[in-house]
Amino acid sequence: MLSACGLLVGGLEWLRRSRDFSDTALLERVPTEEGVTAYLNVKAMRQSGWLDAVAGSRTNEDAEYQAFVGATGFDYREDLTTVVAHLGLERNLFVLRGRFDWNQISGYLRGNGGKCLNSVCGMETKKGQFVSVMPLAPDILAVGTGLNDRVVYEANNIHARGKALVPSEPFWVELSRAFLQDPRHLPAGTRAFITTLAEAQRVVVALGQDAQGTTAIEARMQASFATEPEAAAQHLKLEETTAMLRKFFSRDRQQPNSGGLSGVLTAGRFARKQTVVTGVWPMDRAVFESLFGGPQPQAARRGYFFLAPVFFAAGAAVPGNTPPC
Repeated sequence: MLSACGLLVGGLEWLRRSRDFSDTALLERVPTEEGVTAYLNVKAMRQSGWLDAVAGSRTNEDAEYQAFVGATGFDYREDLTTVVAHLGLERNLFVLRGRFDWNQISGYLRGNGGKCLNSVCGMETKKGQFVSVMPLAPDILAVGTGLNDRVVYEANNIHARGKALVPSEPFWVELSRAFLQDPRHLPAGTRAFITTLAEAQRVVVALGQDAQGTTAIEARMQASFATEPEAAAQHLKLEETTAMLRKFFSRDRQQPNSGGLSGVLTAGRFARKQTVVTGVWPMDRAVFESLFGGPQPQAARRGYFFLAPVFFAAGAAVPGNTPPC
């Protein structure tokens, strides 16, 4: 009797969690292992104007993307609300909230060589990998990319994340320990900072408005370590690395590029409270636009920030496993 009650309670809890589509619940649908977990509140980015800074002008959109919008009825500028993603070494999983017409999307995939079975569609991409797509609810879509067309099924699994801090900023990334110990995916200028954090238990970097509520933007980092001495040592290394970078420019009588990455990195400030080290890198709106909305092709920008797997399917040029940081 007790066993039957336990099974019933467990089943009801699984059913409750499987039908929970809050942002926190969406995070529990992506893996917690190696790689990068990312969250984007696209609605907030749209309202703040960040989306336009990243996406660029509509007049510059390529014809292939316009054809994709026409065929699927989906335009991320207007229809996408939230992105939760896990970018792994061999596979990526995205859980998306927005306005979707599954009949149009599945029809588009079938029309481009894909196959659909029981509301799950998969197709091989031009890159020799696979994209798989599955609706979880009318406004929730799971998309996977990898070496097979079954990656998307991972969105049915619930991964306990405990009560770890979830940032309130509209855009943040959580870097796994495995990723921190192999930061070759990142721009060269950031690697000295990342290797300093290689032993952290958890590292989250978020973008949001500055603490004064102006139009300026801040990148904020929170790194958790196992012990206070370890946190103190890494806090000191971050300060030393930043001071060394400033000296480099001073020695050569140069100024860090105020509109680029060097200007952001040399402006870093750090603090420690017990086992947690925090960092803040201020940047103005122009720096944000130059770093994240610069001259790279629009298809690449979309791949970084929004719907990379669907653009694989659309045949757009999308970077492989480069994380959106």
